[in-house]
Amino acid sequence: MKIGRFVLRLTRHFLKKSDDKKKEDWPSMDVYVSQRDVDVIGDGDFYHQMDIFYAAPEKRSGKTIIDIHGGAYIYGDRKNNFAFASVFLEKGYNVILLDYQQNLGTHGCEEQVAELCAGLRYIGAHASELGLDLGNLYLIGDSAGGHFALLLTELADDLALQESLGFDLGGIRFRAMALSCPVYDFVRCVNTKEMAKSGRKYMFGPSFADPNFALRLSPKEHIASLKTSFYLCSCSNDFLQQESMDLDHDSNEIGIEHRFEFIADARKEVGHVYNVIGFRLEESVATNQAIHEFFLAH
Repeated sequence: MKIGRFVLRLTRHFLKKSDDKKKEDWPSMDVYVSQRDVDVIGDGDFYHQMDIFYAAPEKRSGKTIIDIHGGAYIYGDRKNNFAFASVFLEKGYNVILLDYQQNLGTHGCEEQVAELCAGLRYIGAHASELGLDLGNLYLIGDSAGGHFALLLTELADDLALQESLGFDLGGIRFRAMALSCPVYDFVRCVNTKEMAKSGRKYMFGPSFADPNFALRLSPKEHIASLKTSFYLCSCSNDFLQQESMDLDHDSNEIGIEHRFEFIADARKEVGHVYNVIGFRLEESVATNQAIHEFFLAH
């Protein structure tokens, strides 16, 4: 039986229940100086806002991480990644949590990329008043957010690609990037035989059947544009592990500087985007420290 819209709606329901339970043990947002729900487009839409958290003055390094959450394009929001952000706040980074509207059959991944670009343009235009150094920006994304982070970095590294695809990042560049279990070959994902047409429309948007849609938004198609060094992590329990393996392979072939951490024979608690959703796991602590050290080196 192929996965359709009903199954995806049910999955979203159980994901929300699970996330609500996890949040009971999260650190408090109020511990940090912040600017929350900053409207980057000006329409008041919750998903067109971002949260900015500042590291404590005695820890502040001047570096800022921009984080893009995952959620299979249909679930989650920036608030879900606050606990993960707190790990890096404690290491001295400011952290910006970007957002984008969930698809759910009427919205599409192309619109989601455009919304993230609007957030980046806002950061670029208001960096001074936000207290941010545009020369010290780092990008992190997990799962679907990893797809977007990788694509946005390719765009940032190639102005001609920005123009040809019709996106505008406002001149934003990144010093380095970290990806947790990302989508890489978007064409393969969109054309999966395991999902019914109703499921694919629900997850990817109304344009899913247009071949150019997946090609335009697939990081694999534009990997030659990538110049920014990146850290990549996955594990044996990651259902998207082949995506990371293919990204590692292609990056090695092209000669893109990166580090690939793959946890083989991972225990059951260590799964897809483990370092984000299980940030207190021993393996997650080690991975997030390794990301920090990678960023320090760049």
